[in-house]
Amino acid sequence: MFDHMFDMIAESAEVALAREEYRKVLKGLRAQVLTTPEEGTPEEQETWAEEWHRRVQRLTASLVSDALRGIGLGVPAEDKAVFIQMHGVCAMWRAEAAQRAEEEKQRVAREREEVAAEAEVRVREAVCARQEEMARERERAAEEVGMGESVDEEDKENEEAGDEGASAAMVVSPVATPTKKAKTRCREPEFPTRATPRDDPSYHARTYPATCP
Repeated sequence: MFDHMFDMIAESAEVALAREEYRKVLKGLRAQVLTTPEEGTPEEQETWAEEWHRRVQRLTASLVSDALRGIGLGVPAEDKAVFIQMHGVCAMWRAEAAQRAEEEKQRVAREREEVAAEAEVRVREAVCARQEEMARERERAAEEVGMGESVDEEDKENEEAGDEGASAAMVVSPVATPTKKAKTRCREPEFPTRATPRDDPSYHARTYPATCP
């Protein structure tokens, strides 16, 4: 018997607490109806709709609780029409907020894609520029190597020409510049000059005596 009485007391306390929660939620919904931001900003409307949605959930959870189930509580008749209207407004504003959130999400995604695409373009441009620079460096290096080979070949040719000139200068023609020995061979011998009989006047006198006229 005492156990049954204790259950009745405990049940009554639980019901009392559930009724108090129900009254608080209902009062909050009635007050929120008066603050509906019909001309407010989308952000204000979204905030109001989220708060209304939370209070309706609390009211529903209170009505379907074990403490209040079967005792005939519900939304009062004088509040039902207004609550239904506000619930429609809340659903509309929440849908608009969800759409804005989705649009914002898509916008952020597009911006990220654009940033990634621009970064990729910059990377490709940098790679192309580096490749072009490396190609120019290779060309300059090839030109420097070619110029070095040309200079070396020219120096080699000049050196060979100088060696040939020196060799030619050392070779002397015997006809143009005879040696001392050659000059000795080419000099005619010197003989003493003797007068021939014909150069002697007495020879003519003896050979051809003078005749008188």
